Amino acid sequence: MLYIPYPFKICTRCKHAYLPNLIHFHKSAKFGLRFECRECHKKDARRHYDNHREECLDRVSQYKALHQEEKRQYLALYYKNHKELIRARVIQWGIDHRKQKRELDRRYRELNWVIFKKRYHDRYISNKEKYIESGRKRRTIVRSLPSTFELPDWEFALSYFKGVCAYCGNGPSLFDKHWVLHREHYIPLSKGGGYTPNNIIPACQDCNFSKNSRLPEEWLIDHFGKKKAKQIKKRIADFFLVVRKDTQNVVLFDDDDAK
Repeated sequence: MLYIPYPFKICTRCKHAYLPNLIHFHKSAKFGLRFECRECHKKDARRHYDNHREECLDRVSQYKALHQEEKRQYLALYYKNHKELIRARVIQWGIDHRKQKRELDRRYRELNWVIFKKRYHDRYISNKEKYIESGRKRRTIVRSLPSTFELPDWEFALSYFKGVCAYCGNGPSLFDKHWVLHREHYIPLSKGGGYTPNNIIPACQDCNFSKNSRLPEEWLIDHFGKKKAKQIKKRIADFFLVVRKDTQNVVLFDDDDAK
């Protein structure tokens, strides 16, 4: 049998024989494939860069400056045609390099804090009520308390008390911070009161700040006196009887007060 050897291409630098393909050799416009293999070409390129570092950097910067617009258009077109693929790669990279991505995000926020601060502020102003509502629910959930109060419940409470404070009967003052009625926890969060329709009433800023985290029984007597406190407790109790379904674990007023 006649043996015909496969034609190998020998690198002129390392003298190793390789298959003549683009895996082992770079492409050459004049000769088809370069004479040195890829490994030797990489070593030569590294040696040339180390010896002529400043010259190479200047050449790269000049090339970027001349082809900046061309590169921008190419990247924009590539992103437009491969938008979903790029997004999937970015998400996957963030999952695979979670700690590194968190550190990069932190450094980027520190360098661009002014931009982020304005962005957060604008987002808060346009969704102010949503952020306030989210904060109320978060504080309730952290204490492992129920959080079922929604916007229709608040509208019903305002309608029931005719848009005034459930304690003193006054509307929001011009000296209040936001000039709105507060969503007051009748039983404070620190005392086990949840963010539920049978525990939230409208209150002015003065009453809400004065009551703070005190129980309503003792605060009402100190703030309004026994006679008026009894009337306020009865009024609030009547409201809770309308919206409350389960009254077994909540005591809003004493039996002698209801008489």
